[in-house]
Amino acid sequence: MSNEALKAEIQERLADKMSGESIFSNEEPLGFYHVNRQEDASIVFLDEEGCKLYGKSLEEIKALGTGFLLECMHPNDVERCIQTLNEFRERDNEKEILSYFQRIRTVSSDHYELYLTSVRLNKKDNTYCCITCPMLRVLTIKNQIIKSLDTYEYIKSHMKIFKMLSKREVEILSWVCTGMSALEIAECLHLSHHTVEKHKKNIFGKTGFSNNKELMEFALNFNLLGFD
Repeated sequence: MSNEALKAEIQERLADKMSGESIFSNEEPLGFYHVNRQEDASIVFLDEEGCKLYGKSLEEIKALGTGFLLECMHPNDVERCIQTLNEFRERDNEKEILSYFQRIRTVSSDHYELYLTSVRLNKKDNTYCCITCPMLRVLTIKNQIIKSLDTYEYIKSHMKIFKMLSKREVEILSWVCTGMSALEIAECLHLSHHTVEKHKKNIFGKTGFSNNKELMEFALNFNLLGFD
């Protein structure tokens, strides 16, 4: 197999593995988008997700002006964050992205939680364009990204082994990882017990694995445990 073909096979296998493990869940948005005035940091736009988190309509939030910041942000963070934004504005660089932490209290919580806000300047409208994300969600995504990278490295280093296995061996490997005995697998696949044992021996011989734990790791990374 050429390097390009092997690369394509790895990418295809990784995509198959990650198809059911999307980093960005449809049920849990990464964060919310908002636009703030450069003059006083008051909000001029907040997306639907943000309005839900704060339990207010955009009109209500805009009417509060800077009072909204005092209402939702930790008292010790307001002055620091505004000062950080002012210094950012003075640098006058639309290509720069500013990130800072703040503690926010939402409508569903009686305590403050840590959020990360990333900002870009919009000099035309004299506003800040911002995305604010809960740190817990950011850390979850970080862990999922690390997991994806680990999966990629595993698939890359074991792809040649995977290609050595026959279709029947892959099928039996999947059944072995469910905890079924050779006799049970033989009954399910209408094979003899001797044939299944021979396939198992070939699987361990080709992979070089010495135990079922290594076999399970292989099956999980190559997404072999789903049965149609």
